Amino acid sequence: MRNDDVYATVGKRIREERTKAGLTLEELAEASSISPSFLAYIEYGKKKASLVTIKKLADGLRIPIARLFATVRQGRVFYDTKTLQKLIPILRDRTPSDREFIVRVVKDISKRLSKRATVNNR
Repeated sequence: MRNDDVYATVGKRIREERTKAGLTLEELAEASSISPSFLAYIEYGKKKASLVTIKKLADGLRIPIARLFATVRQGRVFYDTKTLQKLIPILRDRTPSDREFIVRVVKDISKRLSKRATVNNR
């Protein structure tokens, strides 16, 4: 992914999270101590926000900054902290080889679900 694509993706994620939170552009800008016009430029990938500004925006949205760097594919976010938090206790007390086995099983299940979805969409 090119650097410009990263900025555009983060801007899109900021806009999505702002909309989901029910905030106007002006409200988020004020909560983040930046100008509404700068926020609009960021959201539409026209300006590059510094990491400090992205952190201010995440704080204004009351979300972890990592959520703004989530990969978005087919409208689904592939960074789900609630799901990850459920996995941590399962993996915590396992040996490294057990953890690798669990990852392989999850990957296999994921492949099978993808194949099933492909067959069902035909």
